[in-house]
Formats: sequence, C-alpha cells, structure tokens
Amino acid sequence: MDGTLIGLVAFGSVLFLLALRVPIAFALAAIATIGTFVIFAFRTGSFAPERAIRPTSSLVFSNSFDLIHSYDLSMIPLFVALGHIAYRADITTKIYHAARVWLAKVPGGVAMASVVGCGGFSAITGSSIACASTMGRICTPEMLSVGYDKRLATASVAAGGTLGSLIPPSVLFIIYGIFTETSISQLFLAASCRASSRSWASFW
Repeated sequence: MDGTLIGLVAFGSVLFLLALRVPIAFALAAIATIGTFVIFAFRTGSFAPERAIRPTSSLVFSNSFDLIHSYDLSMIPLFVALGHIAYRADITTKIYHAARVWLAKVPGGVAMASVVGCGGFSAITGSSIACASTMGRICTPEMLSVGYDKRLATASVAAGGTLGSLIPPSVLFIIYGIFTETSISQLFLAASCRASSRSWASFW
C-alpha cells in the first residue's frame, strides 16, 4: 500500500477522532500505532500482519520510553502538575486577592490586579493557555461584580495570560531552546526583560 495513502487516511482518522472529542494524545497515539502496523504489514507487498507485530511493538515502546525518559522535557509535566496544585490549593486566588489589595488605590486597580495575578500564576506554570483559563475564572467575575465592562474584563485576562509564555519558566521557551539548541537561560533572561518592560508599560 502506498505510504501517501496511509498518511492521508491516518490524517483523516485523527480529525475524525478529534471531532468525536477523543483526547488528542490518545487519538495521535492510536492512529500512529495503527499506521505503523499497516506500513510494516504491507512492507513485502502483500498484507502480512504476523510480520508487523514485533517491529511495530518494538518501535512504539522504544519511542515511548525515549519520550518519557527525556530529561529535557521532564520539566513540562512538572510545571503542569504544579499549576494544578496551585489552583487546587487556592494559591492563584490568594495571589489575585493580594494584588487587588496592593493596587486598591490605583485607577483600574482590579484590572491591574488581574494582570499581576496572571503574572504570578505564569511564574508557577509557564503556560499562557493555563494562565488565561484559570485566572479567567477568578478575575472576570470579580471585575464584572464591581461594574467593569465585559470587554475590558476579558481583555485584561487575555492580556495578562500572554505573560505565561514570557515569564520564566516558560514551556514555549524550553521547547524552543531544545529544538533550536539555544541557551534556555539566555531565553529566560530575555523574556524576563521583555515581560518587565511590558508590565510597566501596561501599569503606567
């Protein structure tokens, strides 16, 4: 069977599974395993599944082992786990409330507290999406309760959520540094300077 045809069928199958709300990791892993099995089964021209079981299992298990035991990527699930712990332990809410007290006398203090709270949560998780989704549940109702416009409330959280990819530890900078062989410490330093200037500009 042609490899291009297998690739197109696999791509369509992934889209179909995603449309059925199958988790991305399970969809990709299942289709990749089945696609590898089919390629090895048709390697001799005719379909021979007994010849594909051993090489497919060997390739899948070895790649999974290398990914799980990657020292460079091991920090990403730890950051995600730390973000869940911070959310469940109410740390994110306390960060926001502390920022709101500090900025109570500043014009637009509640919105600024949202940005500062996003910055504090970003320093824990390093993910913009996690920061925006988590802080949005905390900050947006608070801003709406004190009379903020919906557009301003959501825009404040969206702007603060972008700090997740700038403030170290940033997952995006870690992945970028690994694939481009760039110093991650220098990327973190550059991101810190950029995030500081951006925060002060939005503050003033």
